[in-house]
This record gives sequence, structure tokens and C-alpha cells, in this order.
Amino acid sequence: SRRVVGRSTAAMGTTSGRVLLLLAAIAAHQAAAFGEMKEQVMVGLPIDSTGFCFRLLNATHEFGCGASKNGDEGVIVVARSKVDVEGARDGWKERFPNYKGGFVMLMDELLLNGETAPLLISSDRVSGVLLMPTKEGETVDKNLPLSGEPACPNRQSSLYSDWRACGSSRDAKQWNEKGAMMEQGMRFTQWTKPLNRVLNETVLETMIKCHDAYNLPEAQPRADKVEGRLCAVSIKIFNMASGSSTECIRRQTEGIVALSTTRKLCDPLADLNVFGVFPPGVQNKTGSGEYLAILARMDGVATVSDSAPATYGTMTSVVAALTAAKVIGDNLDAFEKASANSNKRVLFAFLHGESFDYVGSSRWVYDMEHGAFPKQRKRGDAPTEVPELISLDKIWLAMELQQIDESMTLHAHVDGKNHAADEKGKIKKLLVHMKKKMGEDGYNLQQERVNNNGVLPPSSLHSILKARRQTPSVLVTSFNEQYRNLRYHSTYDRITRGKEEEEKVKKAIKAVAEGVVAVMAEHVGIDMTQREKIKIDEKWLSTLSECFLATTKIPTCSYFQAMLKNTTSEGAKLDRSTFISAGHQSLVRHLINKLMIIATGEHNSTLNVRDEESCKHVDVKQGLYEYEWQFDPVANDSFCWRTSVFIGVAESPAFIPNEKGVLDIAGRAANYSTWTESVFTIGHEYQLFLVESRPADWTLLMAGLITTLFAVLIVGRCDESSFIVDEGERAAEEGEPL
Repeated sequence: SRRVVGRSTAAMGTTSGRVLLLLAAIAAHQAAAFGEMKEQVMVGLPIDSTGFCFRLLNATHEFGCGASKNGDEGVIVVARSKVDVEGARDGWKERFPNYKGGFVMLMDELLLNGETAPLLISSDRVSGVLLMPTKEGETVDKNLPLSGEPACPNRQSSLYSDWRACGSSRDAKQWNEKGAMMEQGMRFTQWTKPLNRVLNETVLETMIKCHDAYNLPEAQPRADKVEGRLCAVSIKIFNMASGSSTECIRRQTEGIVALSTTRKLCDPLADLNVFGVFPPGVQNKTGSGEYLAILARMDGVATVSDSAPATYGTMTSVVAALTAAKVIGDNLDAFEKASANSNKRVLFAFLHGESFDYVGSSRWVYDMEHGAFPKQRKRGDAPTEVPELISLDKIWLAMELQQIDESMTLHAHVDGKNHAADEKGKIKKLLVHMKKKMGEDGYNLQQERVNNNGVLPPSSLHSILKARRQTPSVLVTSFNEQYRNLRYHSTYDRITRGKEEEEKVKKAIKAVAEGVVAVMAEHVGIDMTQREKIKIDEKWLSTLSECFLATTKIPTCSYFQAMLKNTTSEGAKLDRSTFISAGHQSLVRHLINKLMIIATGEHNSTLNVRDEESCKHVDVKQGLYEYEWQFDPVANDSFCWRTSVFIGVAESPAFIPNEKGVLDIAGRAANYSTWTESVFTIGHEYQLFLVESRPADWTLLMAGLITTLFAVLIVGRCDESSFIVDEGERAAEEGEPL
């Protein structure tokens, strides 16, 4: 066939279709070019396994951070001053006049406060916040309010329902008013975007270099710099749960999620409490004993929940209690003999989850009320000798230690009704012995809060007194009407002034521990001659101080590293975190349990037991003690320890089904903690990439309009002579055979 020039309407239509296809292809190519830009220049940076904010829920609300399922991204803005942060009001319009997308703020952590947080939360241009923490040892102004707690901590679970929940008197300021960054509490603020602490210095340096090279107006021209592009970062953290604990638990137990045996939306905040009874009472043998309970909390929290070292808020009281417990271990015979005569014992309780409406203490009290404390340790083939059950009415007196600092003056606090009910004067008797012993070291124990008008600050004792108001209870602290620690429940609750500060705190802890020892000796009935021989193990105190106070980094403590050398705990590589979390994985609790075994246990009776399996075999043959195979860093050897240290569940009774088998979380919210932690997914790395400073959609629109106009001009000038038509095709169209 031969081709001739001619007019064809059909051919013209075909050509127009091809032009449109070409136009679509050009637009698609442009879109692909912009869409693939990230992949062309993507740099992956490792993300820390801790230090990111996730969602927490209680019976009625949700708190913490949220993020989109596909991740959040934005151009990096480094903020080192309040002025830099305030640029979020207009999206840093002066610096980025053509950019209309989101921003990720990379800011000094100390800039996050009650003024900047609301701005960052409300800004629709800020898609994420990355925090640059100060390094350990850097000086931080001690007068700067940094507490993530409300001015009135644990108000909903207080013993009181009026003004006493928040202050020592009607006219007094709230307990944490000086330290709270926000009155309602930074950690109770709901963020709708990621909030991470970037702990990896190499990652920080890389982000800052990228920002300085592309995002600063004054950045010098570079050979490898692409004009019109900005440095951006992508963060991927997604929370599965939302709404409230009540809704979340209902969804995963009743909805479609319940069909899956593995998928969950949230978990209760739960771990374990650590207890020690010295010496243990024997069920149906030793009779009804009286227990002096020494309490200390193990947990803390911060705005970014798992970044809470809680040095003053938690660890000082833990060190004091462990130091006092070591005296029992060093003088075990004296305590056992005196206890046998008096039928009085000492109970140590290290409680977890107290920051969240007293998870650990409320469960401990619940177990005592239900005849389940301690959990009976009788083995399958063990004799009948098991620890006696301890009910709440057997607690002769409860004394809690809390927030000990370098002050030479400490304060005793009691509840007024509790003081009035103390007809035998147990509280007064305790404080006389404690005050006298502490005075020998030059420390004073003030008792102006010990009267019938007394108000008990937030403490684990609230759980005891809500169940039994007449149990004598006293709280010993370094604060009077208000918290002295303005970093309570923050990432900066740590020693920052070096050895001098550490030594002052250690001396105060020693004085408190000696006061506790005096009370314990008096309680069990050790005579005065023997009491003079009982001394604090100062080497033990120094070890605890070096590991719990001087540093917040677990790896820098050789004693802890030796204790953990046979474990696979990832936490041993990280900064100390006191957050209770979920899943019974608290490294701090794990360490305290081991330290209590070393402090109070003995292995002379098991010198012939030389391996872990044999130790387990000894353990199952009896029910009164625990036998634990454990390494002793001082002896540099492992032993089978006989100990009366044991663990108990630290999970709120709100998550225990009632008598009808129904889980009534909302109904129990008035009495128990209802906190849960959202199950979340987190990306393996930050993604660093370049984006166009001008919006890609406008570029695409202009390219499309120009291409369309160009195509219309070409097509509009076409006539029949513009096309070559195959005559065979014409004949075929007219019905003739080819």
C-alpha cells in the first residue's frame, strides 16, 4: 500500500488522544521525580530504643504523644533560643517564604517548658519535636522549674478529697507548685505529634550539619548543594491505642482484635514489687507478729516517660533503705534472736508504679486484705513450714522515706486522723529514737507536721491509710511545705554539681539510714549493748552512691556490670530509667532485688552448693526461704544465697476481674490506678532527605498548563493536509477488501 496526504477525522482524534497521553506521561514523570526525591538522597540514621514519647491512658483520658501511621516528616529547624521556637507561630515565614509544608523542631531540651509546649502543640506547621538533651555533668540551674508533674501530684488517688490533697494547709502553696512546668503537668499534656529525645550524638551532629548546610539563610554556597532544596527528616512512631484504658481494654477483649491471639492495643502499667521480711514468720508457728514496714518507691516518670533517672525523687530513698537493710544482713544473728523473743519483725517494701496513682502500694494492700501476702512459696514436695500471712492489721507502724537531699534538716509528716488514732504513741516513740540517732551526725528531724492537724504529702502511705486509717504511718522527707526538688519527675532529676554535691547527699542518706536502724533495733528488741556495736556499712553506702547517685548511666557502675554480667538485659547498656512501663522488665527493680539479696542474705549454710541447678534443687525442697544463685561482685564468685527477699505483683487491682468475672475498670477508678500503655510501633531509623523549597504541586500545575497550551496550539493548527493517511485504511473504512 502507499500513503497519501488526505483529511481524516478519525486520524485527528487519534492524534489528540496521543497528545493527551503524552501530557499525562509528562505529569506522571514530574510527580515521580518529586515523589522519588527522598529515595534519591535518603540517609538513614539509627533511632534510640528509649527516649521517645508514647501514649498513656487512664480510665477516662489519654495523654502523651500520637503520630500518623505512615510517619511524620518536616524540614528541620534547629532551635537554641526561645526566639527560635517562637518562629513556629508563622511557620518561620521570613526564613522559608516559599515553603508551605511541615517542620520538625530540633531544640535544646531545656527550652521545652510551660510557654513553648502549648505553642508547639497548637502549631499546624510543626509536625514533630526532637529534643537535644544536655550531657551528664553539665550544670543546670537548680532554680529552673523542670518537673513534668502537676503542681498537685497523684491528686485523683489521694487520701483526701479536699484542699489537703494538694497542700499542707489551706493557705499553703501546692506541693509541687515551684517545680511544675505546667500546673496540670507536662506529662499529662496530649501531643498529637512525635516527641523524641535524640540520645545518639552522631545522629544529632548529622542532623545539625544537614540543617546548617541547607536550611540556614546565610549558608555558604557549596559545590554539592542543590538550590531550592531543604533538609528534612521523617519520624515513624505509631500508637495502637487511643481514647481511654476502658475503651482500649474493651476493644481488645470484645472487638475484632479479640479474634487475634497475638495482637494487642494496650497493656496495664505493671511490674513487680520487692519485699524482704526479717526474720520470716512461720505460718501456724510463730503466732501473730508485729511488723515495722520500711517503704521506698522504685519508680519515676518524666515528660518523655522512660527518660526519668529520678535521682532525688526516688534513688536517694532507695539507697537509704538498702543501707539500713544491709545492717540486718551484717547482724543477722542479733536480729533473729531478738525477734524470736519479741515476735516482732521488720518488713522492707520497695514499691513500683507509685507515680501512677500508687500501682504497687495499692496492689500490696489489696493482697494483704485478701489473704494473699506473701504469696505462699510451698513447693510440691515441701514440708508444711511456710511464711505466715501478713494482714494490714499486723503492720505495727509504716515509715516511708522520700526525696532525701543534702539538707541538714529533715521533716516528719503524718495524717491528722492517723495521729489522733495513735493511742499508744507509736509514732512519737519512733521519732524519738530516730531524731536522737540522726542528731549524733548533726542532722535535725523536725516534727512540726506531726499533730492532729497534719496533712500527709503524696506518698505510698495513702494506699495504706485509705484501707486502714488507724495504721500508724509517718513520712520522712527533706521537704516541708513544698517540694525542694524542682526537677521532680524530669529528665534532669540528677546530681549536676559533681563530687561535692554527691558527698553532701550521701551524708544525709547515712544519717537517715542510721535513724531507721535505731528504730528497727528498738522495734525487734535488741538491747542497748548490742545496739552500740551495730554500724552502717559505709563501703556499701559508697558503692550504692557511686552507682545510683553519682551517675545515671548503668554501664559506668562496675559493681552493677558485675551483677548483670550473666544476664542478657538490653537495659544494662542504657541510661537508667525508673519508668514502670509494662511487661515486668524494669532493670532498676531487677537491680534492687539482687542488692537486697546480697545485703540481707547468707550463703554459709550452702557452701557445698556449687552450681545453679543444685541451688534450684535446694529451693524446691522447702517453702520458707528463697534460694537464689547469684554473683557477688566483692567475692568475685557466685553463691547459692538463702534469703527472705521475695517479689510481689505490682499491677493495679483495677485489672482484676470482680467476683462475677467482669473487668470493671471505670468502676474501680476511684480506688485504684487505671493506667495503661499503648502498644506502639517505631521505625528502625530516622530518614534524612531533601525536599523542594517551593511546593511541588505548583510546579506540576505550571508544567501541566504549559504543556497543555503547547499541545492545543499544535493541534489547533492541524488540517487535513497535516496527516498522511494510508489508502488501504481508507478503503477498509469504506468497506472494501484490502
